[in-house]
Amino acid sequence: MIADIIFYVFKKDKKIASFLAGGLPQLWIVYSVVFFGKMVGMPGVENTEKTLLNWPLLTGAVILGGLGGLVGLYLFNRVKDTPAGSRIMQQNEKLD
Repeated sequence: MIADIIFYVFKKDKKIASFLAGGLPQLWIVYSVVFFGKMVGMPGVENTEKTLLNWPLLTGAVILGGLGGLVGLYLFNRVKDTPAGSRIMQQNEKLD
């Protein structure tokens, strides 16, 4: 859902939208793991927090997630004009 909202907001530039939609949810995942771990009293969550919530690791996660988003955009652009891609696009249009 977060990636969809980000992609919708930045839809004019597909590369930026794909990078942000791939990278920013990584932050949500990390913070939600730590938050819910603290909420339920998960043992060892303090060590997990120290490990996951450091800036080099978070920056790397966002960059690698963003690169994954760009790879997804590249693959989508390669597949969308094939017969299988056309069928998928037609099915998505029916859902709208």
